[in-house]
Order: sequence, then structure tokens, then C-alpha cells
Amino acid sequence: MHPRQAEFLQNPKYAGDSRWIEECQSVYITSARFKNEWFWRTFKTVVEESFTNKRIPYNFFMGDIYLSILFGLKTKSDYYKAIKQSGELDFEMEDLNIMIGEAEDAFFTRDDFQKNQVIKTAFIMPLPKDIIGHKKLNNRPKRPNEYRILFIDYAFANTTGKSENDNTIIGCMYGIYEDKIMKRGVEYLTTHEASDTLGTANLIRKLFWLYHCDYIVLD
Repeated sequence: MHPRQAEFLQNPKYAGDSRWIEECQSVYITSARFKNEWFWRTFKTVVEESFTNKRIPYNFFMGDIYLSILFGLKTKSDYYKAIKQSGELDFEMEDLNIMIGEAEDAFFTRDDFQKNQVIKTAFIMPLPKDIIGHKKLNNRPKRPNEYRILFIDYAFANTTGKSENDNTIIGCMYGIYEDKIMKRGVEYLTTHEASDTLGTANLIRKLFWLYHCDYIVLD
């Protein structure tokens, strides 16, 4: 972000003359992403400034896979490969150049969801060596007014078209009564291969007792 120090500027004839100083240039190249990321805010600023700023030149260029095919940068085969090999969101962002965000009247924003995807005080499932060695994992003790639930979203082998096996989702959540309000939270979340039914059943049994669950909720 510094002006280019061209050698001719050392010549006394040109030194100190602001006419010969080159303006810095910033170039951003990226695929479309999520609207809650910094890039979307920067992009909107660039578009606005390209029409309104009379001192600093701004330019932008956008293209999708159809434009790439038109100018020979990609082929129709690349298009069909992208559809088969990419997920829906990846295809929309990487190939169709669509920015992903929430609806205009959405109650929750995508930024809210991403911030809540991180479990700050997660439950750590103890391993057999941790139990034998009485290792302290600093898991939160269960409170008297607390209910704990083990929830499972079962998947079964060969249920998806893109892969041979789907994944079973297993999670641990709590509900605590405080001031006549049930405060809820998720403290553990994992996946397990749907083809391993015995492994799934054993993991459910372990979590039920180790997390001190009151209920199991099945989907």
C-alpha cells in the first residue's frame, strides 16, 4: 500500500513533483462467499464508489461459469463435473457466482448462526483410560433443576445418491429452569457412519450414561 519508488524519481528533475507519484492499487480476486463476510461489505463499497467517487477510480468485474464457457476458459464438461462433484452451496458460490445470505425479512441472520456454531464449553466424552485414571476433564456437573437429552438423527447405509453411506448425527443438549424460563444449549455433537449400526448403538449407550441423560430423542 505504498507508492512505487521508481528510480527516475531520484533524479532532481522529477523529485518532489507529485505529478509523477503513482497511486496505490488494491486488487481483490475471490469466489462468491457468504454475505456476512468482510468481502461482501467491501464489494458493495467498491460498486458504490465506482459510480460516485470522482477522485479515486474504482472498478469491478464479475463472471460465472457460463461466461467462462463463452470465452473458452471452461468447457461444458467442466460445468457438468461441477454439478456432480460439488454441493449445492459450493456450486452456487464457486460456479454460479451467487452470494449466499439470509432472506431480507429473516428473523435470524447468517452471522447469528455462524457465531452459535462454536460450542465454547463443550462436553468432553471420557475415554476408558480417563475413567480408570480418574482424569479431571472439567465437564460441567449436572444441576438439580437440569434436564439432559441425547438426540439422534439416524441415517442408514446407501441412502444418498452421492455417497455409499450417510452419517448419523448424535448430540447432547441440556435444559435448565431459571426464573420460569428453560435455558437450552448443546454441549456435544458428533457424527457416526450409518453403516456401523453396532458402533452407533454403543456410542449412544456410552453418551447416555456419561452425560447423565434423562431422555433420548430419536429422529
